[in-house]
Amino acid sequence: MIADALRAVHAVYEKHYDYGYDQYMIMYRSVQWTAFFWVCYLVSFGLFWPYYGATAKRVKSGKVKRFREHDWAARGASTVFACLVTVPGFYALFLDQAIMEEPLRSRPPVYNLLSAMSIGYFLWDIVISILFEPMEFIIHALMAGSTFMVTGYSEAFPMTWMGGAVLMFELSTVPLNLRWFLIAAGKTEGPVFQTVQMTFVILYALARIAWGDILVFPWVWYQLVYTTPDMETAFKAFIWVTSTTAAALNTWWFYVMVRKALKPSSRKELDTKAD
Repeated sequence: MIADALRAVHAVYEKHYDYGYDQYMIMYRSVQWTAFFWVCYLVSFGLFWPYYGATAKRVKSGKVKRFREHDWAARGASTVFACLVTVPGFYALFLDQAIMEEPLRSRPPVYNLLSAMSIGYFLWDIVISILFEPMEFIIHALMAGSTFMVTGYSEAFPMTWMGGAVLMFELSTVPLNLRWFLIAAGKTEGPVFQTVQMTFVILYALARIAWGDILVFPWVWYQLVYTTPDMETAFKAFIWVTSTTAAALNTWWFYVMVRKALKPSSRKELDTKAD
C-alpha cells in the first residue's frame, strides 16, 4: 500500500522532471524552487503577526530567551521543505530501479526533482543564514547548498543515492520546529510537549546519527575509495570534505540538543535551528 502511494505521487511529477542531464532545466527548476521557498518564508512571516501579541509580552517579561520574527518565518519554510522531500526521497531510495542499478551515476526524474528542490531551498537558506544566523549554520547552508549544486550539475557523478539518503535527515525537522513553536507559545508543560521533545530526539538519533553517520556516510566513503577510479580528484575531495563536515555537524548538534533536552532550562531555549 505504501509503495503504491509512493508510485502514485511519483507519476504526478515524473513527466515534469524527465529531462535527464539538461543544464538549462536544472537551473530553471532550481530557480523556481528558490522563489517558492521565499514565498513560504514571506507567508510564514505574515502569519506571525496574529500570533505576536501574546508572545511579545512573554519576550518582554523575560519568560523566553529570545523570539524573532525571522525564526518563525524560517521555520515555516523549513517545515515545508522537510515535508516535500520526504515522499520522493523514500521513492528514490527504495523503489526507483535506475537508482538501484546505478546509485552514483543515474539521473531519473525523482533525482532531478530532489536535486532542484534542494538547490532551490539551500540557495534560499544560504541568504537567510548569512543575514540572521551564527557561523555554524552559515557553514551548514554553504556546505549543503554547494554539495547539491556540484552533484546536481555533474553529468558523470550526480551521486544519486547519496542525495536522497541525506534528505532523510529532514525527518527530524518537523518535530524540531513543533518543539520550538510550543516553547514560543509557552506550552511546555504536559504530555504534548514531552511527546514532541522525545519524538524529536529519537528521530534525530535515527535519521542523522544511525542512518546518516553510521550508514550513509560510511557507504559514501566506501564508494569514493573502492568504486570510483574514474572520478576526478577535485570532485572526490569535495565529497570527502562535505560529507565529513556533515557527519561532524550531525554529531555535534545531537550532543548539544540532548544536553539541552535533559536540562530543565531547555524548555525556555529557542536557539536550535532547523536546517
